[in-house]
Amino acid sequence: MSFLRSAALWFLPLVLIPIVIHLIHRRRHPTMPWAAMMFLHRAAGSRRGPAKLRRWLILATRMLVVAALVFALARPLSSGAFGVAASRIGQGATSIVLLDRSPSMQRRVAANQTRMEVALQGVQQTIQTLGTDKIILIESVGQRPIPIDDLNSLPAAPVCSPSAARADIAEMFQTAVRYLQDQDRGPADIWICSDGQTGDWQPQSQRWQQVAMEAAGLGDAVSVHQLSFHPDDQINTSVQVDRVRWSRAGQGRAVLISITLERDDPTAVVVPVRVTVGAVTTTVDIAVADGVGELADYRIDVGQESDLVFGKVAIAADVNTADDISYFVAPTEVRPQLSLLTETRCDALEVAGEVFGTLVSEPANLAESQTQLFGDCLLWQGPLPAGRESESIKSYLDGGGQVVFFPPQQLIAETTFEGVGWGAWVDDNVQTASLDQLEFPIQRYCAVEGELVKLAEVGGQDVLIGKMRVGTGTAWFCGTDVSNPNSLFVKDGLALYGLLSQVLETERADAANSDAIAGLQATVAFQSDVAADPQILLGDANDLNITLERGFHAGVYQLADDGSGTPELLAINSPMEESLTEFLTADQRRELVPGLKWNEIINAGPDQNATTGFVREIWGAVWVLLILGMLSEAWLSFPRRNRSPA
Repeated sequence: MSFLRSAALWFLPLVLIPIVIHLIHRRRHPTMPWAAMMFLHRAAGSRRGPAKLRRWLILATRMLVVAALVFALARPLSSGAFGVAASRIGQGATSIVLLDRSPSMQRRVAANQTRMEVALQGVQQTIQTLGTDKIILIESVGQRPIPIDDLNSLPAAPVCSPSAARADIAEMFQTAVRYLQDQDRGPADIWICSDGQTGDWQPQSQRWQQVAMEAAGLGDAVSVHQLSFHPDDQINTSVQVDRVRWSRAGQGRAVLISITLERDDPTAVVVPVRVTVGAVTTTVDIAVADGVGELADYRIDVGQESDLVFGKVAIAADVNTADDISYFVAPTEVRPQLSLLTETRCDALEVAGEVFGTLVSEPANLAESQTQLFGDCLLWQGPLPAGRESESIKSYLDGGGQVVFFPPQQLIAETTFEGVGWGAWVDDNVQTASLDQLEFPIQRYCAVEGELVKLAEVGGQDVLIGKMRVGTGTAWFCGTDVSNPNSLFVKDGLALYGLLSQVLETERADAANSDAIAGLQATVAFQSDVAADPQILLGDANDLNITLERGFHAGVYQLADDGSGTPELLAINSPMEESLTEFLTADQRRELVPGLKWNEIINAGPDQNATTGFVREIWGAVWVLLILGMLSEAWLSFPRRNRSPA
């Protein structure tokens, strides 16, 4: 127990007043010997013990009543979360509230309340109970001191709403210290409304050393009250879009979406995920094992009418809704640039190149051409490169390019590229080969020889199509005749198109996705759009902070037109580390600024009612004790009726 007005306890010696009055009362009635009284003493001897006990009980009750009155004046507090720390709060102090608005604070802990709501309401009620002269709010988005005039409006204030960005507790703490340095050095309390998430505190940051040095000069007048949440066993699942790119396989326009799920439980489960693009929503099940689930290149067909493709990936709401949605924007669709170098004219490769992309190099004689970087993909038909040509092709592949080699009409023995070469031409009966479950006829071919990944075989032994990694690129080898328009491989066409589809699916990464992490990174992306307010296409359109706090709220935004005729889209998401269950202990946080007095406020767990605050005055119990004491004293003082003699 602690007291809000501990100075009133100096009046506790007043409990001796009943004893003093009792002694004075005894001196007012001196005893005188009288012989006839001896018979009365003998008659009352049997009742002296109970009467004496009743007088002592009356005296003790009167002392208890005086003590209860003094305790009531001292305003006792039920402050198990504070100990004796609350005894100095409210004595003309300045209260600075550091509010962490990061996604990790949106985890539900009590009566469907989030950690931020529990912390904020608890601090609000506690400060109202204890009293203070000045209240200053420093929240994780603005990170500047904001005077609070009406404490009741604090939980509903726009600056106390959730954000998608992580907090920088070190910078917020430094702002609070510097504010106190600029003010009169009176008593002050720093209330930290944060769950201690490691990504928000960043204990390895060099800023904490500077904060500790500056805080050392504040002295003992400043106390820090940090909130510690009771651990719970609720399971949280988070979703994130890792990559969005255009698909060039199959018919029509489509985007490929890669998704990652993380779960606070190693149990194997299947999580349904809703993928929304435009007005179309599909559901896909993702298996999660050992806390991680992945889905690569989930195909979503899109229409031809718009180049702006955006959407969201969502899971069912769980203990933390802040990481249940991930927004995405498809990158600007760019047709790949292909180069074509052949020893003889290959109409089939020309047509295929125009279908899948844009040809940037006309067919040419290899002997007269200088090898260089050829856009996104190089289709090579002829002798395998050697000498300078080989070095140039390797350099191109090291940069992430794709090269598809087709054999020449006249094979050159013992010529290889990266250890892979051609076997002899085989003219045999029509046989069947398969590529990615697509069966096609083949008659004239040469086997691909060397260490590589086999993609298609003929007769169960000869490798027809294979690939190998070279640097960050891929070299593909196809041992078919593409120069002869009458060959089955060319006439059928499906196998050639299937091969080029695989090649272009693994080409160099698409243009950078239009996405950003909420916070400073997204703020920089908005700087080019200062002339107009961003239009939110997906997200909480009712959030008034979207315009004022650009870049700190998740969603898909349309920026101002840069003059190209096509508006730019930006997807903003919260950082994945906000979903991690890595938290600093109270002792670890205390060690960051050892020069101040730290007091831990332990949340009472899932049954916590934040509206009662972290400390309460126990006036009721004291007044009940006072009334009971007075009634007991009156009952004990009531004269007893003498029994009539028999």
